[in-house]
Amino acid sequence: MRFCVSILVALAISGGLVLTPPGRGNGLGVSTDDLPAEDSAQAGNADLAQAYYQSGLSIIKQNKYEDAVERLKKAVAYRPEFPQALFKLGECSEKLKDTPKAVFYYRRCLKSIPERSPLAEEKQIATTVTARLDKIDTAGKELARIKSNYAASLVKLANDCLAKKYNGFARRFLDLAVAVEPANKPARELLAKMGPAKAPTKTVRKPDKPKSPSEQTEITGEARAAYNRAESYLLNRNVDKAIESLNEAIAKCPYYAKALVKRGSAYFQMGNFDAALDDLTQAINVDPKSDEAYYYRSGVYFAQGEMDKALEDSNAAIKLSPKQPAFLGGRANIHARMGNYEQAIADGEQLLKIVPPSNPLAAQMRGQINEWRQKLK
Repeated sequence: MRFCVSILVALAISGGLVLTPPGRGNGLGVSTDDLPAEDSAQAGNADLAQAYYQSGLSIIKQNKYEDAVERLKKAVAYRPEFPQALFKLGECSEKLKDTPKAVFYYRRCLKSIPERSPLAEEKQIATTVTARLDKIDTAGKELARIKSNYAASLVKLANDCLAKKYNGFARRFLDLAVAVEPANKPARELLAKMGPAKAPTKTVRKPDKPKSPSEQTEITGEARAAYNRAESYLLNRNVDKAIESLNEAIAKCPYYAKALVKRGSAYFQMGNFDAALDDLTQAINVDPKSDEAYYYRSGVYFAQGEMDKALEDSNAAIKLSPKQPAFLGGRANIHARMGNYEQAIADGEQLLKIVPPSNPLAAQMRGQINEWRQKLK
């Protein structure tokens, strides 16, 4: 009779005839809600537990781990102290990259095995599970160490930015450090010291193109004076004051391309990429031959990870000024980020032909070229 029940249960399971109705909890994080309605009174039925377990094993062979988990949970619902099923639940959870669940099932598995079990299979499971838990624990500690080091490097970058008064970039680095390691005390203290983020200065909107060619060159004395003040502020790393002066210059002369470029680059330094793109795009519309506008806009796209757009603008800047070292260096780095190391090396070598060997830019580029050559091997 018991054999017949086992066969009927196995047929029902393999045919997908079993439903999942409400039921009771069993303290394992696996509820007897998983029990079929018609069999809910049979909790503790070893035949049903074994049938679900065997069904789960067959599904694991098909790499259908989510489906296997459902079958194995039903096996455990019928037999809570089922080490083999709990072990397989842990394995499936690992395959599904759900480490907390894997740890939960592995620990339950160990608890379900008697301390001095006479069964060789259970002893082997206990040994394997202990090794798996040790491995997960080691991996967790290593990941925590990597995150801590990464957060520390971000805090260092933020401090460097703060020293140069690039507060926008500093805040971005600190926010990222806290996202990586929420308990990072230095990052949180620096953010508290900086206070709430300021709302971005509103960009003065302008028409896409001048109404007449003469408007582009009609720069008033007041606009020039405001622009010069902005340059002085930027030399002293006072970006906020520089933007105020540039706002004044652009308000007096909406088609002042140099002021648009300067304000766009200032926004870029602050990490306000949207405002930077707006100004630099307007500068290009006003003066399509502004190599600096293309260069800085390329930098914004690079920072946002839009490499195709960054490369397009970098090409435009170099077409306008083929022997500008900064432009060549910028494009070399874009090629490298895209994995185009041969093109990156070509741009770097072109830069080295232009700048003197004693120039710090040359030394930096030589180091980068060596790194890119290593990546080609």
